Amino acid sequence: WMNVTKAPLPNRFIADIALDANDQRRAIVCFTGFNANTPTTPGKLFLTGDQGQTWTNISGDLPDIPTSTAVIDPMSANTYYAGTDIGIFQTTNGGQNWIRLGAGLPRVATLMLRYHAATRSLVAGTHGRGVWRLPLTAVTPNAVATVSAASYTGQALAPEAIVAAFGAALATRVEIASTVPLPTNLAGTVVRVRDSAGVERESPLLFVAPSQINYLIPASTALGAATVTVTSGDGTLSQGTVNIAAVAPGLFAANATGQGVAAATALRVKADGAQIYEAVARLEGARWVPLEIDLGPESDQVFLILFGTGLRGRSNLSAASSTIGGAASELLYAGPQGSFAGLDQANLRLPRSLVGRGLVDIVMMADGRTANTVQIQIK
Repeated sequence: WMNVTKAPLPNRFIADIALDANDQRRAIVCFTGFNANTPTTPGKLFLTGDQGQTWTNISGDLPDIPTSTAVIDPMSANTYYAGTDIGIFQTTNGGQNWIRLGAGLPRVATLMLRYHAATRSLVAGTHGRGVWRLPLTAVTPNAVATVSAASYTGQALAPEAIVAAFGAALATRVEIASTVPLPTNLAGTVVRVRDSAGVERESPLLFVAPSQINYLIPASTALGAATVTVTSGDGTLSQGTVNIAAVAPGLFAANATGQGVAAATALRVKADGAQIYEAVARLEGARWVPLEIDLGPESDQVFLILFGTGLRGRSNLSAASSTIGGAASELLYAGPQGSFAGLDQANLRLPRSLVGRGLVDIVMMADGRTANTVQIQIK
């Protein structure tokens, strides 16, 4: 026997040791005790990958209560299960984040967990509530798809962009963010983005509902493939992947479909310097329809202010361009709107060659990426 009790293992009662069926060097040791997350004796679960020569605290965000048993999933090296005084928890990222597996199992002390290979299930022995079996296929994360909240395309998404995630059981209720800065927990739902560099960040949330979440891709998210994990207030887990790019321009449409009349406003500057803001659409029934933009006399300058997202990461203004009805339009600004989180703005000068053209398409590009096409009406 060799004593491998060493820092950072705490001086508390050891309740269980979970072994990795695929690697004799890996094991998890479980410690009981209340109020265990102190500077001197932090943590309840510790992992070794070298037969106890070194240990890593993998307690993550587990509740600070006794943890009596654990299992290393032999089919997924970074998936572990822990039995606590309030039930069973699961991590799929090596112990950084834990969710409670609560479908049917009471909030009862779970004193023993074991993996049953023949049925790929967990068997749990509880205090006073008998023995339970959980098929692990039942805890496979739900699918979640994330797209730009402006264009509704998901080919690429940019850091700080407003995005929309669609799935099932993403939240336990509908709630809208009402604070600045935006919260990272809304109605108990948390969204985490793990980037290509392995860094995981919590996303600012704008809106949550059972089938949709609007959130921001965290600032500083590394470019490349990233994993999005949604944990609802009842512990339901959903996962999906996204591609992060520096620029992923999307333009908002008034009808919130990614197409049709632009979510925009017109600014008229008169010869005497007077500035007049004018609507470019009006609501008829349940839909927004375009209003004619009158370019007026040649002494008037008319600008179009577009709203979008995923644009602020452009390299420089000269790397962005726009056309309206096929005619080049001077792009005066493309960057953060300033008042709303994640919202970008583009200011364009409307060329007089558009007079009489009617309904025209707006096409914008930034750093070689093209935004979705929206429209305005010219008198």
